[in-house]
Amino acid sequence: NQVFFENAMVPKENCLGGENQGWAVAKSLLGDERLLVSRVGENQRICRRLLELLAEPPITLAGDGAWTKRLAETRIRLEALEASALRLLTKFDQGGAIGAEPSMLKLQGSQLVQAFDTLLMGLIGEYALPENRFQREAGATPICHESIDMIASGRYHHRGFTLAGGTSEIQHDIIAKSVLGL
Repeated sequence: NQVFFENAMVPKENCLGGENQGWAVAKSLLGDERLLVSRVGENQRICRRLLELLAEPPITLAGDGAWTKRLAETRIRLEALEASALRLLTKFDQGGAIGAEPSMLKLQGSQLVQAFDTLLMGLIGEYALPENRFQREAGATPICHESIDMIASGRYHHRGFTLAGGTSEIQHDIIAKSVLGL
């Protein structure tokens, strides 16, 4: 989306960054926004909920090594994201210049939320379907209803994270140009 203002007049005292520096100001603001949408806290919350669900019956993952391995890999990715975000925030707080790093954090954070969503959906399986026939036939009590609602709605809400704040494709482009010099 592009908007052009022709013959727009702005008083000098209201001009940010100097004449013809609007794009530089906008890029700086977008970098600040992307730094904040690395989703570290949200990923930590989702991870905690996932671990809580693992402790609740009727979930049993004994012997499912592939799922356990994916969970461990996703938790390691979260720790790496948090460390990277803290390193960048420290650099920012000390007055350091911030380049394309926020794009990398935004990209990783939004993909990580979706990875946790995939694990959650795999964890609850058919219980994600409200009042499904398996539950009725077996007389099963589904996993806590609010968990199912949270997981199902989160799955679809979080799909937008790879769009908001700049699509993943835009983030890849920024990284390719600014970091890799492509």
